[in-house]
Amino acid sequence: MKNYLKYSLLGLFTLTLVVVVFSVWVIGQLKSSGAYKVATEQLTSDDVILEATGGVKEYGWYVSGFIRQNSQLDSANLLLTVYGYDKNIKILCLMGKNENRQWALKDHRLL
Repeated sequence: MKNYLKYSLLGLFTLTLVVVVFSVWVIGQLKSSGAYKVATEQLTSDDVILEATGGVKEYGWYVSGFIRQNSQLDSANLLLTVYGYDKNIKILCLMGKNENRQWALKDHRLL
Protein backbone atom coordinates (compact mmCIF):
# COMPACT_ATOMS: atom_id res chain seq x y z
CA MET A 1 0.00 0.00 0.00
CA LYS A 2 2.88 2.40 0.74
CA ASN A 3 4.36 1.83 -2.72
CA TYR A 4 0.98 2.47 -4.34
CA LEU A 5 0.65 5.81 -2.53
CA LYS A 6 4.24 6.75 -3.33
CA TYR A 7 3.88 5.98 -7.05
CA SER A 8 0.48 7.69 -7.20
CA LEU A 9 1.92 10.88 -5.73
CA LEU A 10 4.93 10.68 -8.03
CA GLY A 11 2.62 10.25 -11.05
CA LEU A 12 0.44 13.16 -9.95
CA PHE A 13 3.49 15.36 -9.45
CA THR A 14 4.88 14.41 -12.87
CA LEU A 15 1.57 15.09 -14.60
CA THR A 16 1.23 18.45 -12.86
CA LEU A 17 4.77 19.39 -13.85
CA VAL A 18 4.11 18.49 -17.51
CA VAL A 19 0.91 20.59 -17.56
CA VAL A 20 2.62 23.59 -15.95
CA VAL A 21 5.61 23.45 -18.30
CA PHE A 22 3.35 23.13 -21.35
CA SER A 23 1.17 26.05 -20.19
CA VAL A 24 4.19 28.29 -19.64
CA TRP A 25 5.52 27.35 -23.08
CA VAL A 26 2.18 28.21 -24.75
CA ILE A 27 1.99 31.57 -22.95
CA GLY A 28 5.57 32.28 -24.00
CA GLN A 29 4.75 31.50 -27.62
CA LEU A 30 1.75 33.84 -27.56
CA LYS A 31 3.72 36.67 -25.94
CA SER A 32 6.59 36.37 -28.43
CA SER A 33 4.28 36.43 -31.45
CA GLY A 34 4.00 39.32 -33.84
CA ALA A 35 0.25 39.52 -33.19
CA TYR A 36 0.82 40.13 -29.46
CA LYS A 37 3.46 42.78 -30.12
CA VAL A 38 1.25 44.68 -32.56
CA ALA A 39 -1.76 44.42 -30.23
CA THR A 40 0.12 45.85 -27.25
CA GLU A 41 1.67 48.63 -29.34
CA GLN A 42 -1.70 49.72 -30.72
CA LEU A 43 -3.59 49.35 -27.42
CA THR A 44 -1.05 51.47 -25.54
CA SER A 45 -2.08 54.54 -27.54
CA ASP A 46 -5.81 53.72 -27.90
CA ASP A 47 -8.03 56.49 -26.46
CA VAL A 48 -10.68 54.06 -25.14
CA ILE A 49 -8.06 52.03 -23.27
CA LEU A 50 -6.34 55.13 -21.90
CA GLU A 51 -9.67 56.49 -20.64
CA ALA A 52 -10.71 53.17 -19.08
CA THR A 53 -7.39 52.56 -17.30
CA GLY A 54 -6.03 56.03 -16.65
CA GLY A 55 -2.97 55.09 -18.69
CA VAL A 56 -1.33 51.74 -19.39
CA LYS A 57 1.25 50.72 -16.78
CA GLU A 58 1.91 47.21 -18.10
CA TYR A 59 0.34 44.10 -19.55
CA GLY A 60 -0.30 41.00 -17.46
CA TRP A 61 1.92 37.95 -17.73
CA TYR A 62 -1.00 35.65 -18.56
CA VAL A 63 -2.21 35.70 -22.16
CA SER A 64 -4.79 33.32 -23.55
CA GLY A 65 -6.23 32.81 -26.99
CA PHE A 66 -5.02 31.46 -30.28
CA ILE A 67 -3.10 32.38 -33.38
CA ARG A 68 -4.23 30.69 -36.58
CA GLN A 69 -1.82 30.92 -39.47
CA ASN A 70 -3.29 29.69 -42.69
CA SER A 71 -2.12 30.45 -46.19
CA GLN A 72 -5.40 32.29 -46.87
CA LEU A 73 -6.64 33.82 -43.62
CA ASP A 74 -4.30 34.50 -40.71
CA SER A 75 -6.10 35.49 -37.54
CA ALA A 76 -5.57 35.72 -33.82
CA ASN A 77 -7.79 36.22 -30.80
CA LEU A 78 -5.91 37.25 -27.68
CA LEU A 79 -7.23 37.91 -24.18
CA LEU A 80 -4.98 40.39 -22.37
CA THR A 81 -4.99 41.98 -18.95
CA VAL A 82 -4.05 45.64 -18.89
CA TYR A 83 -2.79 47.09 -15.62
CA GLY A 84 -3.63 50.77 -15.57
CA TYR A 85 -2.91 53.59 -13.19
CA ASP A 86 -6.58 53.89 -12.17
CA LYS A 87 -8.12 50.55 -13.11
CA ASN A 88 -7.19 47.10 -14.46
CA ILE A 89 -9.17 45.72 -17.39
CA LYS A 90 -9.33 42.67 -19.63
CA ILE A 91 -9.37 43.13 -23.39
CA LEU A 92 -10.25 40.72 -26.18
CA CYS A 93 -8.16 41.57 -29.26
CA LEU A 94 -9.27 40.41 -32.68
CA MET A 95 -6.27 40.40 -34.99
CA GLY A 96 -5.80 39.80 -38.67
CA LYS A 97 -3.30 40.51 -41.39
CA ASN A 98 -3.62 43.49 -43.70
CA GLU A 99 -2.93 43.60 -47.43
CA ASN A 100 0.82 43.80 -46.73
CA ARG A 101 0.64 40.55 -44.70
CA GLN A 102 1.40 42.46 -41.47
CA TRP A 103 -0.51 41.87 -38.23
CA ALA A 104 -3.13 44.52 -37.49
CA LEU A 105 -5.60 45.03 -34.66
CA LYS A 106 -9.00 44.66 -36.37
CA ASP A 107 -11.14 45.15 -33.26
CA HIS A 108 -10.96 45.05 -29.49
CA ARG A 109 -13.53 44.70 -26.73
CA LEU A 110 -13.31 45.64 -23.10
CA LEU A 111 -14.50 42.80 -20.88
